[in-house]
Amino acid sequence: MFQPGQSRRSSIGVAAVAVAMVAAACASSEGDAAAHRPSAARVDGVVAIVHRTPSCGCCKSWEAYLRKHGYRVRSVVAEDIDRVASERGIPDDARGCHTAEIDGYVVEGHVPVEAIAKLRRERPPIEGIAVPGMPSNSPGMGGPNGEPLEVLAVDQGVTSSFMSVT
Repeated sequence: MFQPGQSRRSSIGVAAVAVAMVAAACASSEGDAAAHRPSAARVDGVVAIVHRTPSCGCCKSWEAYLRKHGYRVRSVVAEDIDRVASERGIPDDARGCHTAEIDGYVVEGHVPVEAIAKLRRERPPIEGIAVPGMPSNSPGMGGPNGEPLEVLAVDQGVTSSFMSVT
């Protein structure tokens, strides 16, 4: 804050140093998940609309994971999550416990940010990506354990391999 007898320029300098210190502290406190996934780029302000059931704790954990990586999460409580997935073209064998919409794509289940970044960067002509079920090595379910996590591409109700994340 600007103090009497202090120039406006030095006040701005002090504020800039304080902001830099807070940013550094936040970056260093991201936790083990970020350390296990060094290729995950932060995205500031990209909106993720997450459709989930009202009581699902792992969905809330995945939302927190997205927020930690810079996404703005809008939670939409849905009593019938299967209907939400069906309306967005996710086949039964690709479903997780929540359905998100990010940057024009459907992101089904506990998808890691690396896969979302690849999807947004490459912009393939597909409807979205999915991690079926609730794998224990996925974000929101415990995180990486050294085992590969398979992410599927979804297009017109058909799945194919999108990428593997370790």
